[in-house]
Amino acid sequence: MELLIAIDEPNFHKLIPCVQEYLIEHRYEFLQQNIIEILETGIIAQNPSISQDATNWSKDDITIIEKTLHDLLY
Repeated sequence: MELLIAIDEPNFHKLIPCVQEYLIEHRYEFLQQNIIEILETGIIAQNPSISQDATNWSKDDITIIEKTLHDLLY
């Protein structure tokens, strides 16, 4: 995503289709390498009241995280 943002300059528009094609072809590899970060980001985005610092999570926060994770996966 950062790569797409970085090349969103007038002189780089020709590169966008190449970068998009590369990302599509390698999406499974990307997901496998980044699944934890993706899940954490999704859970926090859906529950902005939960701290990004896991040491500050309450029992209620953990319950919310478990439910959100279940909803994301099933």
